[in-house]
Amino acid sequence: MQLSDVAHQDTARRRLRDALAACRVPHAYLFAGPDGVGKRMLAVRFAQRLLCANPAQDACGACEECAMMASGVHPDYHYVDRGLKKFHRDKRVQARAAIKLSIDVIRQFVIEAVLLRPVRGRAKVFVIDEAERMSPDAQNALLKTLEEPPPDTYLILCTRSPEQVLPTTRSRCQVVPFGPLPSEFIIERLTNEHGIDAADARLIAELAGGQLSVAVQYAEREVAARAVELLRLLTGVFDDPIAFGKGVRELAEAIAKRAKEAARAETDDVEDDVEGDADEDGGHEISASDTARTSRRIVLSLVGGLLRDVLRVACGDGPRAVSRPADVAVVETLARRLGRRGVVRALRAVSDAEAALEQNANVGLVFDALGLATSGPAPVAVAR
Repeated sequence: MQLSDVAHQDTARRRLRDALAACRVPHAYLFAGPDGVGKRMLAVRFAQRLLCANPAQDACGACEECAMMASGVHPDYHYVDRGLKKFHRDKRVQARAAIKLSIDVIRQFVIEAVLLRPVRGRAKVFVIDEAERMSPDAQNALLKTLEEPPPDTYLILCTRSPEQVLPTTRSRCQVVPFGPLPSEFIIERLTNEHGIDAADARLIAELAGGQLSVAVQYAEREVAARAVELLRLLTGVFDDPIAFGKGVRELAEAIAKRAKEAARAETDDVEDDVEGDADEDGGHEISASDTARTSRRIVLSLVGGLLRDVLRVACGDGPRAVSRPADVAVVETLARRLGRRGVVRALRAVSDAEAALEQNANVGLVFDALGLATSGPAPVAVAR
């Protein structure tokens, strides 16, 4: 487990190596960048290097500390996410929906845990995932810990949306930027490790926006076939925008259904009876809700990715995501009908739909509005 295991993140790796070489490692980092590009992986590699008994440029990989990290049982490595609410000492906290990373979770599993001495005596490392989901109260409570942690204590906050992290939190962390992965790297992984057809792999890689874990999720949910369906739906948006919105919503439901079937199949393979616990803390309901939300985000991301291909063609370039001749022909037709301004308008409509869903707006109305906005400009209001 070395820092170099994280591919195509040279800037992030160099900043960490420079800090290690100078023996000036900040106590708080903010790893900022898209999901699925190596943030969490590098956080784990860096934590192992900080906890290693015989560190050099990387962790040695042979000591007892490294063995415990490899097994996921090191007592001084603390991974903190929303799911920890299930292990909170207060049953009322356990029963809440894990939408936010609450102050109760941060207080018990970070602020209080930081004050304890390291079990192994070397250091303590806390990795807080989805830091943008920390409630304002949780972030404010964490400020003193970020500013003045005990000696040999390190906190790594991972976020895909650094702008959603409070400025007071960001200012107390050393920001390490992560960028999207090259499409060719993702295509190679999809074809070699997941057996995806080359054309589908290219489509998925471009639609995933340089995020490997997102690309793998797309592959598992058979998103390539859904994208082709969506491309055909787009051609009908001019004739019946409401039908287009309904079709997009149905595609999101189909993706959610596929995800539930895959999760159910995995659960059936695990001989561990946890039904009572899951029902008690609302785990099944939360999972279903999260799956539906994720599937809607996926389908909107697909619409946006396909529209970017349409915009490229409208601007005189060629498509990057679609490669099959029939799909390219559809993209070219859409580019002629929408024009550059129309595609930009449609992309804004996708962004508006994403924001509306985040605010728990009515799903049907959101997708209806998407169809209407994509098919033509909104009527101009007349002052009276």
